[in-house]
Amino acid sequence: MKRAEVFTPNALPSVTFVEEHLKDKKKLLLQNLEQGGAVIAISGPSKSGKTVFVETTLGYDNLIQVSGQTLGRLTSFGAESLR
Repeated sequence: MKRAEVFTPNALPSVTFVEEHLKDKKKLLLQNLEQGGAVIAISGPSKSGKTVFVETTLGYDNLIQVSGQTLGRLTSFGAESLR
């Protein structure tokens, strides 16, 4: 196997992503999103798969990505759209 097949920047991993151990967390995330009205925080060490987990669970096209730097500059219109 070539290194480029394992480490795939700009693409979802197919070799290193192990979905089996995330089944309960996926179910919990989807339940909380369906319930609504709460902030959901996903934390973990750098490069531990947080972004890949969210993108594979929800689909990249369903995400609105907001960085910590952006939060300080949100207008009231922008803040309302995140509710």
